Amino acid sequence: MRKETNAHLSARNKPSLTRIAARKRTKAKYTKQSKETKRLQNAPFDAEERLRKSEKCFAAFMDNLPGYAWLKDLQGRYVYVNRAVRGLSGYQSLGKTDAQIWPADLAAEYRANDQQVIAAKKPLHTLEHFQLEGKHRYMAGSKFPIFDKTGAIVLLGGVGVDITERIEAEEAVRRSEEHLRLVIDTIPTMAWSVRPDGVVDFLNQTWLDYSGLSLEEYVADPTGPIHPEDTPRVIKKWLAQMAIGEGYEDEMRLRRADGEYRWFLVRTEPLRDEQENLVKWYGSSTDIEDRKQAEEKLKHSEVQLAQAQRLAHIGSWDWDLRTNAVTWSDELYHIFGLQPGTINVAGEVNRFIHPDDLDLGWDTVKRAVASKEPYDYYHRILRPDGTERIARSRGSIMSDEQGEPIKVFGATQDVTELKHAEEKLKHSEVQLAQAQRLAHVGSWDWDLRTNKVTWSDELYRIFGIEPGTIMVAGDAMSFIHPDDQDLVWSTVKGAVANKERYSFYYRGLRPDGSERIVYSRGAVLTD
Repeated sequence: MRKETNAHLSARNKPSLTRIAARKRTKAKYTKQSKETKRLQNAPFDAEERLRKSEKCFAAFMDNLPGYAWLKDLQGRYVYVNRAVRGLSGYQSLGKTDAQIWPADLAAEYRANDQQVIAAKKPLHTLEHFQLEGKHRYMAGSKFPIFDKTGAIVLLGGVGVDITERIEAEEAVRRSEEHLRLVIDTIPTMAWSVRPDGVVDFLNQTWLDYSGLSLEEYVADPTGPIHPEDTPRVIKKWLAQMAIGEGYEDEMRLRRADGEYRWFLVRTEPLRDEQENLVKWYGSSTDIEDRKQAEEKLKHSEVQLAQAQRLAHIGSWDWDLRTNAVTWSDELYHIFGLQPGTINVAGEVNRFIHPDDLDLGWDTVKRAVASKEPYDYYHRILRPDGTERIARSRGSIMSDEQGEPIKVFGATQDVTELKHAEEKLKHSEVQLAQAQRLAHVGSWDWDLRTNKVTWSDELYRIFGIEPGTIMVAGDAMSFIHPDDQDLVWSTVKGAVANKERYSFYYRGLRPDGSERIVYSRGAVLTD
């Protein structure tokens, strides 16, 4: 019964469910149509909103660019400029052309670039000029065409960045480099640089002028200008310094353009980066030919001086009064019998001076320093082997600009043999004088060039006159008997003329009137 009832109800309600489903479909269709109608009705407003948002985003993007941006129409009028352009003081761009904004030369430059973009229908990278607050400035930028759906150009776009500071910095660097190059090329020193692999990559003008070679010629034969005798030593040292990466210094002969070799002092220093990697070698070559010649002359002079000092037994020295340092020549050490380098300061020589002469030496030098006058004295030397030498020391004082003594220069001569010879001569003279007294023999000489005569003491005694009375020929005639004077003169003059010996007798008259018979003999000395 129940089953029948349910079936009956289901059959009875079936039309009702169908109607409900139909109503739902109709409602859904109506709703969808309503939404589409509403969407179509609101479409213009949505497009405008999206356009506003797009324009807002575009403006925000363009206004925050780190430079200038703009749009122009095909007549060259600005239809859009970003904030950077709007901020240019004194320039109102929108709706105007470049000819209305900028000076004629700048406007012509901009228009020419615009026309090039239009003609080529592709972007153009530019470096244009503009003026801001009276200053000439540079702008690096790009100009490009904007097409419509048909491919026709409708607008010209442009962006640019002010690079004035960069240009000025680059120009300053360029001028600095030119100035540096000019300095390097004009300094009186040859400068050059070498890559880490040892290849020369720069020679300054001084080097090129001296060698007469180009950079390419020198790179092809880098050892060519070096003197063949110096090349092995130079290369060996240079390669060793390169291997350890340290600076190099050497003297060598380099060939000049005319073939002459001159001496140079060559120095190199490495340049390293922050990681201590070798970047380059920089070097200089300084002409030292004059110094070398001066050194050779000085060396030759020193050799000659040393030889002269050895031959004359003279040693030189100097004493610096400010530092108390003394310097002795080799011959002075030889005179004292010492090894070179033994004496370095004043006072060290005291033990080699005879004790009885030590005070004499110091007092003499001190007086000379005080008076700034030269000095000269004799003293005895005591050598380390115990032998005694006689020396003559002479010196002079050197003063500074204020007149204060600062140095003593001296020379010491070994006069031992000379002093001994003088002693022997003196002894011989004494013996001769004694022999002449004993034999009643006097001696004399007559210098025919000066007419001066010299008598021995015994000859004065024979004639009974005081020593020194007879000075020139003729002074003695008053002490010769008048009858013998012609004999004396003719005999002596004849001997001089014939360069022969002579002998004769004559009478001498003493001041007391007594008469003496004299036998005279002589000889003539020629040059």
